[in-house]
Amino acid sequence: MMEEDDMLFDVDAFLCEQNDDSDDDVAERLAKIKENEALHIRPWRTSSTPQAVSTGIQAYQVNEFGCVRYCENNWPPHGGEIVATGAMVWDAAIVLCKYLEFTVITKKNTFMKGCHVIELGAGVGLPGLVAGACGASSVLLTDVPDRMPLLEHNIELNEELKLSAKPLSWGPVQSDELKDTTFDVILCSDVLFNDTAIPLLVYSIQKLSKSGSICFSSCEHRWDGALQFYTLMEAEGFSVEHIQKEDHHPGYYHESVHVCKFTKK
Repeated sequence: MMEEDDMLFDVDAFLCEQNDDSDDDVAERLAKIKENEALHIRPWRTSSTPQAVSTGIQAYQVNEFGCVRYCENNWPPHGGEIVATGAMVWDAAIVLCKYLEFTVITKKNTFMKGCHVIELGAGVGLPGLVAGACGASSVLLTDVPDRMPLLEHNIELNEELKLSAKPLSWGPVQSDELKDTTFDVILCSDVLFNDTAIPLLVYSIQKLSKSGSICFSSCEHRWDGALQFYTLMEAEGFSVEHIQKEDHHPGYYHESVHVCKFTKK
């Protein structure tokens, strides 16, 4: 099990390095990701999920639970410095949301009802919003400080849900307020973006979980190092279940989007 002394990675230096990326570097990285994903046909991209309901606001329908609303990018202008890739709803988030919705509604699974949920690296926060709509008692959306204005705005758009937001760094430098807090469900959508940060993510998941806690991860393996996530989670005492095609929402499955369920032993 990883302890604080084992975490040799400098979180602050890593965040500074990411923030030092020029606009051109970010645009180039985003263009490459989109070009790669364009090679794969995603059937839901031609559907009406999600759909615009007013200027800058998207609505995601959660079947009988109604819909959740959210904004992406810099709409409305809120003053936060946002890296484009962290302020968009990617396919992995859509697939995870539909899996949760399909499991809770169609399969009549009540695992989400009454749970305390946290989303790590939330960005826009859509999976967390959907968890709230599916019956969670509370949902905490976390990300780096620059993402807070967007998350707080999306919380305001869904006042009927029990949502909150808090900045949270992965690794030993977690917020003191969460130091002794655990959650029933942990959501991670497209957060396997940096090989060096993955051990920090696993450390945080381990500290935020308890026996019986469930972590759902949905991602595309854009980097080979992403595969270490599964090995590290297993080493930290989690069982690993790769969600099979038949367990996904039938209209929201793609072989390049990997959804896994980790249960703390």
